[in-house]
Order: sequence, then structure tokens, then C-alpha cells
Amino acid sequence: MKVQIISLEQTAKIYAGVGVKRESTSPEFDGCPLVRVEDLNNGIVLDTSRRLDGESAKKARIAPPGTVLFSRTGTVGKVGIAGREMAPSNNIIAVEFDRDQVDPLYGMYCLQAFRPEFLAEARGAVYDSLSLAAFRKFRIPVPELEVQREIAGELSRIREVEEQARESEEKVRSVLPELFAGWFSDEIRRVEESYGKSGTEGLTLGECAGITFSTAGKSRDGEGEEALYVTTGLLHNWEIRLGDAGREAVDEASAEKCTLYPGDLVMNRINHIDHLGHCGIVPGREKKEGTDPDERLVFGLNTVRIRGDGSRIVPEFLFGWLSHPFIRHYIKENAKTSTSFQSSLSRRVLEEIPVPEAAYEMQTRFAKEAEKCFSYVRKAEEILELLDKLRQTNFKKIKALYERAKEQLPRQYERNRYWIAPSGKECCYDMYLECIQVPFAEWQNLRVSDLPYGMEVQFLERNHLASESEYGSLGHIRLRRLDQEQVQVIRMEPAAYAETEMNLAEGLISEQQDFGYIRNIRTISYEADTSVSGILEESAEGAWNGKEYSRTQGLSGQMRKFLGTLSAFQQAVYEEFLLAMQPLACHMAHRQIAMREENAGQEAHPGRRHGIQDVTAAVHMLEHAGLLEKREGFYLNYYREYGQGEERQPILDHRGRPIPIDTWVWAQPKEY
Repeated sequence: MKVQIISLEQTAKIYAGVGVKRESTSPEFDGCPLVRVEDLNNGIVLDTSRRLDGESAKKARIAPPGTVLFSRTGTVGKVGIAGREMAPSNNIIAVEFDRDQVDPLYGMYCLQAFRPEFLAEARGAVYDSLSLAAFRKFRIPVPELEVQREIAGELSRIREVEEQARESEEKVRSVLPELFAGWFSDEIRRVEESYGKSGTEGLTLGECAGITFSTAGKSRDGEGEEALYVTTGLLHNWEIRLGDAGREAVDEASAEKCTLYPGDLVMNRINHIDHLGHCGIVPGREKKEGTDPDERLVFGLNTVRIRGDGSRIVPEFLFGWLSHPFIRHYIKENAKTSTSFQSSLSRRVLEEIPVPEAAYEMQTRFAKEAEKCFSYVRKAEEILELLDKLRQTNFKKIKALYERAKEQLPRQYERNRYWIAPSGKECCYDMYLECIQVPFAEWQNLRVSDLPYGMEVQFLERNHLASESEYGSLGHIRLRRLDQEQVQVIRMEPAAYAETEMNLAEGLISEQQDFGYIRNIRTISYEADTSVSGILEESAEGAWNGKEYSRTQGLSGQMRKFLGTLSAFQQAVYEEFLLAMQPLACHMAHRQIAMREENAGQEAHPGRRHGIQDVTAAVHMLEHAGLLEKREGFYLNYYREYGQGEERQPILDHRGRPIPIDTWVWAQPKEY
């Protein structure tokens, strides 16, 4: 199977949504739907919870149907695909795949499959956020379109069945409260009418159930008895999912006292008011496959156990009542709220909960109907678990394609980050610019068929003097060989060449305004003897809209005259900063100058007789002249090399602190 690894920016148009004021959106507006993170459903998005007003719709970036939507902030990695024209919010990245390369539905599932890898890339002090630059550079496996559609079709069928199962499950969950309210309407009405009056109808919870507050404590030394541990996160006004309960070592002294048995109820006693009072009922241990009936089950911190008097009240009846809207109202009215926004229920409040007095036989009949509902939901959950396993199997297929494609790349490149040209010259891979860099003296005799597959190659120019017209010209062209017949021509066009004002958050390889490049990509065919220089010359003609541009155009006449007085080496140092797409450190400028070798017979390379100390001295001189601006302690993403899915670790000094590196950027200088 033919599989390529392609970065997202090479196969899709990628841009971030726009931010809008809340008052500019409403569910009632007739304008364009606004897609927010909560609207993404891992499938086709046909409608959203909010729409834009007329003015905001005009300013928004409208994504066409088929655009893949990816959440970048907060909940990173949720996906969806636009079923109509929609405006993504600023927390969403829109991905318009090139449909000749990537089927949008496959692209969406591919992003979903690699969600753990995206999460590893996300950073943030308060909440995680994935940068647009990191997203663009992420690579995905791209097999033939037929294979893509096959994988996407299987995942879509899984999702359709999953939606049906979830819809049926929700319907059954809603049936149980309706059954309870219908069967015991008279008893409930009597309690509601008498509540707050002397002589309340029915019982109190303290009269018909035992309430245990002492929760099981975790063993400090980890040597206590291991037990299934029920926490507040497992209480959803339904059966407690024993398979989701963690195993903890608990103190032997509290284990026996806090043991749960089938029919016991566990209530959320301390939490936010919206979650306070949520309860769960312990199912029969034999009802959950894989659960040892003899394994101890205990309730943990912030919960309370409620065990009904079996001679007077049936557990399912008590559960139905504690999940009733009346109890919701009672809890909000009687809960104690602290300054930390945590609410709690006291023993007195719990013991005084009114309970309807219903015939025991009727409670028993209701319990049988409740068990039917519980059983149906258990079956639905088993189906959903199976569907999730099938989904993960298909995600593994996508990741297997990625690994297979990696094996097809030159192994020495993957290991050592370099490429050996036919002449034997080792060409370095720049991990910051993410391309192989071929020196000037090397590439003039190269053929396209000599280039490595799937890697971007940048061809370095010779250094120019300030008196030459090419000095400070920013545009350049890269090539990326796709296969034996096609090559991508990637025109790195600086934002300065654009005829219209660009939104720097869209379409740029760099988020630095001074060094932003717009990637313009086209695919052409080549023959076995097609030369690299021929493609570069042809592609450069009229590449910049016929507009000649140099960074030095922003300088005054005095400053340009000053540049002419510098030595060829000092001019070469400055030119490296003109051509950079990001801030440069001194050692990086030195490395770049060393790679720009001159052709034989021409003037000696201006950097061959100079070391890193000379580069540093030239940088300081240019800084004092106002031509460069220093950024102290700029981290510049100096990280150790890492693979997709691995945690990115910064380089640390001997004290374990991230190394801040002084860097410089091009500056609009003052009058000299």
C-alpha cells in the first residue's frame, strides 16, 4: 500500500476562527451558525447553539461545507465536520483539506485518532491551548483515497450505531422517573402539599433508613485491604458502574463499617450545589461481568451511605424518590454553602428528608420495572463499550499507516537528521525551519530525482553585498518530492510581498510579523533529468507578483549608506537576520553563514576566516547601530527532539532550569 506522511499545512488550508462578543450571538438570530467547542460532536455538524447577527457575520471567517473543525483551547482535540457554511469561533481551527489528497471525513477521523498526540503538544498556564503553528506542522498518514474512504466509512458506521444506542439509553433513563411519578403520584402529592407544615405526611429518611457518614479512609502506607472505591464522580442518579470504580487500599478499621452491599444507596454529600445530592444504587455484584462478588466495595470521601429498612422500604423505591425533582428542590433549599463555593448536607438535613409512605407490594412491583430499565441500560453500555473498542481498532489502523509510512522514508534521515547528496555532501536538517538545507555550491547540479522523498528542501543562496539588488530579498522556494513523477513547489512568500493586508493568524508559517511567510504550494510533474535549478528559475519568474522587495527598503538613505561601509562578513551576518523566519541566536547565524558556500573561482566566502566570536561581535555592533533588536532570555522553543505523542521536554541547565537564550530580531532602525 502506498502511504505518505504529510504535514497538515501541506495538504490543507488552515486558519483560526474569529472571536465575537456574546451579545452578537443568539440562538434566535437568522445569521450564520457560530461553531463553538460544545457544538463539536465527532461527526457532521448541521446546526449550532448560537448564530451571528448580521454585522458579526460580515466580519467572520466563513468555513465552507466539508471543513473539518478542531478545538484548540480548553478541551483540545474535539472534532466535527461542517455540514453547511459555518463560522468557527476563535477556539476552533478550521481545516479545508485538498480533496485530491485527503478525504475530509478521513481527515476528521485522523485528527481524532491522534488526539493524545495533540494533547501532548498543548500548553497553558490556566488551561491547555494548542498553537496554530504546532497544529500546522503536525503530520498525518495519507494513503490512497480509496483506502481513506474505506476507513472513514467504517468509523462512520460505528458512530451511527453508537448514536442509536445512546439515544435509546437516554430514553430508557428518562422512563424510570416518569414511571415513579406515575405509580406514586398520590403519595408524592401528599408529601409536597404537607411540606413545610406541621404534621408532614409520610416518613422521614431517618425513620426508614440508616445513614452512615464515616467514609472509608485510604491507607497511608498502602498496606491496607484493597477495595473498590466509590467516589462522587460515579454518582449520576443511576446504578453505580462498578467497572469504573478504582481500587484503593483502605484502613482495615473503616473497611467493614463502610462496606456497600447490593441495594445500598450512595449520595453526594459535599460538592458544588449543581452536583450535590446526586446518588447511585449498588447493583447486584453478579450483574457486572468481571467483578468478583467477594471483592469489598466501600464509599469514599464526600459521600454518605443510605441503607433502607428492608421491612418497610424497597431500595429501588427509595432510589426513585431521592432522584425526584422534589428532593432536588429540598437540597437546594437546605444545603449549607461555604465561601469556597462548596455546598454540604448535614446529618439533620438528610434525616429530615420527607419520604412518601407507599404500599410495600406496590414498591416491589415498581422495583421489577426499575430492574428492567437498569438491565436495558447495562446492555446499552456494553454495546457502547464494544463500539468504542472497534473505534480504537480503526484508530490503530490509522496509526499503523503512519508507522508504515515512516518505514518507507530513508532511515538514516529519521535517525540522524541529515541527507547525503549524490556528491557525498552531508546536508543538514534545520529543526526550527523544518527543512533540509542544501548549500549554494551543491544544489546547482542536482536533479529533482536526486532529492529525498517527502521532505522539504531549501536551497541556500550565496551571500550578497549591500550594493547588490538581491540583498535583503526575502522570498525563496522549496521543493518537496512526492513520488517518482510529482514534486511540490513551495513558494515561501513573505507577508511583505502581499498586495493586500494579511491576517497574520492565517496562512503563515510564522507568527512573527516581521518574519511571517505565506506558503503557496503547487504540484507539478517532472522527468528523470529535470534539474532543480530549472524549476527554481521558472518558479521564481513573477513569483512575487512582479513586486521587487527588500528589507532594506525600510531603511533610510543614511542607514543604507552605513551598510555599505561594513565588511563583507558583517554584511553577511546582517543578511542572515534579514532572511530569518524567526529570531536567531549568534551560533545559528554562524552556522547559516558557514553553509552558504561560494562557487569555485568566486570571491572567498566571507565567513570562512571568522569564528563564533566574530559573529557575536558583529551582532553587538549591529545591535548598537539599531539594526537588530535583542530579546533577552527568549526561549525560542529550544527543546530536545521528540516524536509525536511524546512529552516535549526543554533543555535544562545543571540546576534543572530551562535555558534562556539571548536572541536578536530584525528591527526598524532609528535614523543613524
